[in-house]
Formats: sequence, C-alpha cells, structure tokens
Amino acid sequence: MIWRLGKIGCERLVKLPYDFEVEYLESTGTQWIDTGILADENTSIKATLKTISTGNKNWFGGSVSGSASYASGFCFNSYSNSQIEYFFGRSGWKVVSIPDIVGRVFDLEFGKNAVVIDGSTISTPSHYTFDEQTKTITIFVRNGGTGYIDGQLYSFQIYQNNILVRDMTPVRFTNELGQSEGAMYDRVSGKLFRNKGTGSFIYGPDKIPVETDRYVQDCLVAMWDGKENAGVGLHDANATVWKDLVGGGLSQFSATPSWAQNGLSIVPSNNTITFNSPDALLALASSGFSIEIVAYMQALATTRFYYIVDSTTSSNTIGIFTHSSSAMFILQKLGSLANVVAYGNNMTFPDSASCATVYDSGLSVNNSQFYQNGEYSMRRTNTSTLSPSALYAIMRDNGPTGIYHSLRIYSRALTAAEIAANYAVDKARFGI
Repeated sequence: MIWRLGKIGCERLVKLPYDFEVEYLESTGTQWIDTGILADENTSIKATLKTISTGNKNWFGGSVSGSASYASGFCFNSYSNSQIEYFFGRSGWKVVSIPDIVGRVFDLEFGKNAVVIDGSTISTPSHYTFDEQTKTITIFVRNGGTGYIDGQLYSFQIYQNNILVRDMTPVRFTNELGQSEGAMYDRVSGKLFRNKGTGSFIYGPDKIPVETDRYVQDCLVAMWDGKENAGVGLHDANATVWKDLVGGGLSQFSATPSWAQNGLSIVPSNNTITFNSPDALLALASSGFSIEIVAYMQALATTRFYYIVDSTTSSNTIGIFTHSSSAMFILQKLGSLANVVAYGNNMTFPDSASCATVYDSGLSVNNSQFYQNGEYSMRRTNTSTLSPSALYAIMRDNGPTGIYHSLRIYSRALTAAEIAANYAVDKARFGI
C-alpha cells in the first residue's frame, strides 16, 4: 500500500488503496472502466491517451438510450490512422483529420467549446443541444457501444461546470486473490475504479517520481555535463577533453575547446570542432535508444547546430539538428540529408532547450519521436532500422553560437514520463 501525508483535521498518513502508480493502463479490446459520471452540456474531459490499433473504436463516452444513442451522446473515437471522430449532444458525428494520430501519446481536451489535441484546436461542435444522458461515461468504450479501443491511458480528468469531479491516474494493486491488477485511482473520491470487462488490463512500469536533482539512471550509458566537465563535482576551464560521467571515458576534440561555467562554448573560432565518443555509440541497441541534448542557442549562422552520426560523414544522422536559419528541429531517419523533411517547432534566438530524440523499433508507426522541454513535439516513421556503428559520434559545425550544457545517451527508448523527469532536472540545473 502507498502511504501519503494528508490533512484531515490534522496532519496524518493516509493509506491509499494501491501499491504503485504506473505510467499507463492498457486495454487489449475487452477491458473498460465506468467513471460513474453522467455527462451534460457542461461536461469536459482532459486526458492523455495513446491509440494502438486503427479502426473506428471508442475511447470514451456516455449516451442516451435508444437506437440513435450515439448521435445524442458524448463520446470521442479513434476513426482511422489519421482521423478522429466525436459526438457532442446533437452535433452529429464529426470526423477530423489528424496525421499519424495512432501510435503516439497525445493530450486531449474535449468539451462544448472545442476539441483540442496537443494544444491545438482541431474542431468546435457546431450544435450542441444536449439530451439528458442515461448512461455514464465509460473509458476504453462508449457506454452502450461495441467498438472497444486498443489503447493506453495515462491520465483522465472529468470536469462539471469547470469543477474537477474525477482525477484518475493508472495504478496497480494487489487484489483479493493476491494478484497484481491494473486499475484507475481517482484522487477526488479516493476510490479505485476496476475493470468492468473481461480479461485483465495491461499496465505500464511503475511511475518514476520526478526528482530535480537526479537524472533517470536505467540504461544511461553516457553522460557529459558542462558544469562537471572533468568529473563528478569537477569543472576545468582549461580542459582539452570532456569526461563521460557514466562510462568514465575521455572524449576528444579535434580543436581546442572553450568552456563556460555551465557548458561547452560554441563560438565561431571553434565551430568546426568534432567531439568523438565511439564507445557511447557501441552501447546503442538497434531495438531502441534515446539521445538528449541540452543547449543554449544564441545565434545560428547556417545549418546543423548539433547532430549525432554513426559514420565519418554526416550521411547517417540519428540525432537532432537544425535546418536552415529558421532553426527547425529535425528528426532524421537513416539515409542521406537530402531525405530530410522538416518537422517540429521554430525557435527564436536566443533560447535554451532540452531536446530528446527517441527510437523504438517495437513500434510499427511513429517509431522515432522528438521531445522539446519535456513535451512531445513530433514523430517520424523510419522505414529502416537504425543501427549505430562504432565509428563516430557527436559533431557540430557551420557556425552556431551558444553553449552545450549536457548530453545524455540511453541504450533504450525512454518513456514520456522519464523525458519529463529529466527535463525537470535540466530546468533546475541549467535554468532553461
């Protein structure tokens, strides 16, 4: 059981009805949750979701009785690999195109004012005359529907008249048979909401607490820190090598580096330095890896602010770099630079960013993802498996100006929660 400090008259420890919070709860198509809440025209949802398989399937919803219940209901569906569908009262069904919505985590806000995905309004219900609902909101299926979703649920909140009435997070607990079982815990009511369907939920790994003084350690194979360039707790303003704080190796530069107190200076006088670390690339697995770069960008002269390659040329880029003076972050698949397609967010100089690129060969679509300052930013589907070699490593060139604060390499795909946790450390450590 989890114990948490609470306030009920006086401070005391409150025993919670679960063992651990987990990153997500996953339905395989037969499991579902009943929230016990009837929707009305002032009901809204905030959730973080990931649809696994394509098809017209229900994520959540309530409805009225009768054959046309879906058309007078309150529901949100996955419609195809690039479309969603929703109903709000008598608005009728609406299908909206969202490129590559399947296979990635996204944030949803759903209500009468707008349907918002990842911060962008994608649709607004045109008519929302609302019939009195007779069936409560259920998750992983619309109440009264048959299209069970195959998906992962990271969080689920229900608001009535802007008042939070359900604040649900995935957990695992030990059931009456002594078995570990996945469920949703509601922080508002203090109740556990269990599977109403058949079979069992799959649940993700235990949620990692956000610590602002410690990066995720599991499968961290290399780490260079600008404040501690010469070892743990050591900074050398005259260092000619950069020490890997995890592997202990000394990474060489092709020219004399210049150091600031919190990182490696990037100035025109040394803009062709190549930073070699073949041992770090040897540890990367073709099944998945993650690369995180923290940098302050004062100006960008042309292209390629930073990137990581697996050969002596830039033809096999697997990392992050900028494209032209617009500073568009790019996630590059294995192949020549001519195949680059711009995705991501423009940045205004000067600016700082903590950037992560994640590759997971276990995903058939969107297997390469990019995060900026702890938040999901873009995705790519790589047609070729990325398999770094031992030849080369981390480079920068073509006239950028700024500071490298930190570089971390993991031999697996980090989760969204882990990337957010690492960003919290970067934010506290480097003030980004």
